[in-house]
Amino acid sequence: MTDRTTPSRAWWPPSRRSIVTAAVAGAIGLAAGLIVNAWSPNPVYGIQLIADFAVLVFVVATVVIPPLRRLLPLAIGLAIGVIAGVAIGMNLTRGPSLTTVGTVQLVLVQPEAKTMSAPATCFVIDGVFIDVSTSDEDMRLADGRTLAVRVGQSEQEPIAPEQPLGVDIRLSGTLPDGSQSETRMLSDATSDVTLVNNGATGSMTFAGLVLDDLSELREPVAFEGTVTWSCPQNP
Repeated sequence: MTDRTTPSRAWWPPSRRSIVTAAVAGAIGLAAGLIVNAWSPNPVYGIQLIADFAVLVFVVATVVIPPLRRLLPLAIGLAIGVIAGVAIGMNLTRGPSLTTVGTVQLVLVQPEAKTMSAPATCFVIDGVFIDVSTSDEDMRLADGRTLAVRVGQSEQEPIAPEQPLGVDIRLSGTLPDGSQSETRMLSDATSDVTLVNNGATGSMTFAGLVLDDLSELREPVAFEGTVTWSCPQNP
């Protein structure tokens, strides 16, 4: 008896019809990806990842489920289009970076009289100051220990509800055994802090900082002085 079963056509090389199907699906997917991103441009809250995952699941399904294999060109074109549309849309809607590079000047009175300046990472949104900080590589005391300064949301009880900003100073050095350690001092409600906040520019005069509970070294350092920042405005 003759077997009349028609062998299924190999999916590769693709036929002209498959190529056209994939191209049309890709164009539709591209438009869908752009629409999805315009609808919800923030990937944290949006459905971009869900859309990408859905089309990839569709592709896998057409590969592993025999009755769906004839839809493989459609699935591949749609997946490429959606992923490309989401990626292009995210690049088109991406706003400017929220952080900029500014300058911090630290004028110390204690533990030694010294004036230092350093590049700083600024966080200023629409003229509203959020945070400014320096690395621990650009400012040093006379004994070689390094300083890092941050002015921002107070990590302790703030000076007052209407003044939530505070200062945080990290002093890093090398112990006699050669290991690195750190003393961290910060302001709280008992500190003497005077703030001039103009958004992208400002200053904070401080004294009476307290030892942070997470400080590695437990001997407090009496910091007193003024930190001034200058940050470029975000476009």
